[in-house]
Amino acid sequence: MTTQAISLAIKTKKPAIINEHGSPRYVVLDWDTYKKWEDAREDIEDTIRLKDALADPKNQKRIKFSGVK
Repeated sequence: MTTQAISLAIKTKKPAIINEHGSPRYVVLDWDTYKKWEDAREDIEDTIRLKDALADPKNQKRIKFSGVK
């Protein structure tokens, strides 16, 4: 079953789920799909960090753009 799932993932470039004792245990992805998911995860983490930084009172001081050099 495992080799069939991996073969299917390779042929279709779609995620293949490998079950263990009847429950999903692993997912096999092609590299392009993995990279897209990884990039999306990193973007979400960056967004959370930015939101937290903007909510921090010590980061509330603003400067005018004209003052930035």
